[in-house]
Amino acid sequence: NKSLEEIFILPNVPDYLPSSLLTRRPDIYAAEQNLISANAQISAARAEYLPDISLTGSGGFASTPLNTLFRLASSFWEVSGNAIMTIFGGGKIIAKNKQANAYYEEMLQTYKGVVQSAFKDAIDSLNANKSARKVYSSYNKQTEALKITYDLTQKQQSAGLIDTTALILVEQNLLSAELALVKARQQELNALVSLAVALGGGWHIENNE
Repeated sequence: NKSLEEIFILPNVPDYLPSSLLTRRPDIYAAEQNLISANAQISAARAEYLPDISLTGSGGFASTPLNTLFRLASSFWEVSGNAIMTIFGGGKIIAKNKQANAYYEEMLQTYKGVVQSAFKDAIDSLNANKSARKVYSSYNKQTEALKITYDLTQKQQSAGLIDTTALILVEQNLLSAELALVKARQQELNALVSLAVALGGGWHIENNE
């Protein structure tokens, strides 16, 4: 008969797995995309501070709008200047910038939280895997010892040294140990699946398996 190790061959978790594996997690990817989007909104809002005018006019010389721009108040690019408030829609662009920055900060905090959660999932799963392997190893040793005891008891019973009741008792203990071993193996499998999920899909490393 094949042992559980031969029936259920479990992969070993490689040494020195990089934390970059976590970037494949759907929650981290989504949070990262939201952060990128928020940053793009900041860039778009800031771009509105650049007046949309033609720099040159007829003949390739400075355009009238450009000349007009510099004939306005010297405080044009100061937030407190009347000219900037007028050209920038009475503060609408300033408000849009504040809103974009606030959204970015919100997405940044969300991203940080998701990353922290991912690292916690990773350590919890790794510890669960370690614990499951220890439990299985313990039950496996117990089962192997009971198998030896059962073989010896069978021989003693055949030789008439002990009665059948003693053999049945040992056999029951062995069956219980084997059932516990199967459950422990299942826990190992569950722990590996949880670890694979926590790492965003296993521990395959491109070009370095």
